[in-house]
Amino acid sequence: MAETAAPMTPSRGDSAAVVAIIGRGAIGRWIAARLEGAVTPVGRDDPLPQAAPVVEAAGHEALAAHGPQALAHGADPPIASVGALADPALEEELSVAATVALSGPGLERTRVQVVADPDITTNRHVVAARGAFGSFEAMADGVPMPDNPCSSSLTAMRLLRAIRNRTAAVVL
Repeated sequence: MAETAAPMTPSRGDSAAVVAIIGRGAIGRWIAARLEGAVTPVGRDDPLPQAAPVVEAAGHEALAAHGPQALAHGADPPIASVGALADPALEEELSVAATVALSGPGLERTRVQVVADPDITTNRHVVAARGAFGSFEAMADGVPMPDNPCSSSLTAMRLLRAIRNRTAAVVL
């Protein structure tokens, strides 16, 4: 008989819930500092605790290593490394492109243009779409993390909001 694990999701309003953060880099540290000690950091070779909820903030390799175990334990972790769900050839820096492709027409029908501008100090993403609905264009200029300019502050804030939405009694 197969053994089933208890779900990792705490009930809403459970202020004592401990969050397992996969990753000890700039994003993981930023989130941990705002969760006031209710955190279990998970490094590359650490086992994933059966804590709730789980959040990935460490990159493609970490998601591949810990993601299946988190899902097997009943977690539905918010992830920073969306590109890992797409194509193994996608660079980690293209997570926004992978997110757009996976939520839109798919990888095969999404076109990406990467522009490296040495004078820009933000993480700029421009998304444009055309279809039977018409067209739209959106731009985001994200501020890099102070500890790691390759990491986006917006990603850290999005993951923190996802954690709070899963554990708060009231969700905004």
